Amino acid sequence: DDSTQVHYLYFRGRRVPAERAFGVVSSTDGINWSIPSSEPLFERSGSGWDDNKIAAPSVIFVPSLIGGVIPVRPYLMAYTADLTTGAGTDIGLATATSPEGPFERLGLDGTTPLVAPVLEHGTGANDLDNYKAHHPFLYRDPASGVLFMWYTGRTSSNVYSVLYATSVDGVTWQKFDTIAPGTPDP
Repeated sequence: DDSTQVHYLYFRGRRVPAERAFGVVSSTDGINWSIPSSEPLFERSGSGWDDNKIAAPSVIFVPSLIGGVIPVRPYLMAYTADLTTGAGTDIGLATATSPEGPFERLGLDGTTPLVAPVLEHGTGANDLDNYKAHHPFLYRDPASGVLFMWYTGRTSSNVYSVLYATSVDGVTWQKFDTIAPGTPDP
């Protein structure tokens, strides 16, 4: 957090093998870190698209959206979730009012439920993410306010690529380069 000079480290942990959840620790010097809370910052859903396994949280602060809209829940977390059906991996979002959570499956407006992935793996034979879209990394361009998500695309033949998508609202994402480099996807 630039305003407080506190660093946050988000991680995945397990209370028992089947219960994967995210936690957070903080530090003011990058050497000495807080003790993690015994309560999870965010857990896999009990039912729904992300009830199998969650991983790879990436969190950013979004002070405003394009058009000057101030988010009610300005901390945006992207995460990977394996689909219960075993048919791939997608990326979901959760938000919070504090970098220490709790994070919930709500849009930046605080009311829109996020009940589905916001970035799904591709379905075309030539898509560079036709098996998995995972390991997201979020960034907000301070000049334009555009949100960027870099992520790992994996094909069904185990070819890995670094891909990206953009968003102006934090919920709807436009993929680029999953078929032909330098072009927006249809």
